[in-house]
Amino acid sequence: MPTIYKFSDGRRRTGGQPWTDCEGILFNALLHEHYRFGCNVAVSGKIVDFRFYGTPLLIELHGSIHKNPDKQKLDEAKRIYLESKGYTILYLTNKQVLTDLDECLNTIREAYLPFVPHVKLSRRDCV
Repeated sequence: MPTIYKFSDGRRRTGGQPWTDCEGILFNALLHEHYRFGCNVAVSGKIVDFRFYGTPLLIELHGSIHKNPDKQKLDEAKRIYLESKGYTILYLTNKQVLTDLDECLNTIREAYLPFVPHVKLSRRDCV
């Protein structure tokens, strides 16, 4: 059963699923790429847009609400806290996801690769 998050203003959201259209687009693209990830999950007590399991990599999608000065202060506090816990946060904008999804996926791959154990292939594997 999915987790239900209750916000101070009374809103309720189900964890583990996209909450916005842009999250849904990226969610489907990441599924297609076969990443092991969660969407809108709690990480060290904070809700993050995407978490890649087995790595410290997180993705936050930012839309126009994140231009609000109050929201920027909250975002900065969240960033500092999560980085202090050892997480790496990749920020993408909704506009990037909507206009250049392939480039977003390339950026994610580049950020993800350092956390993937390198497999040594034998000569037989390469034939």
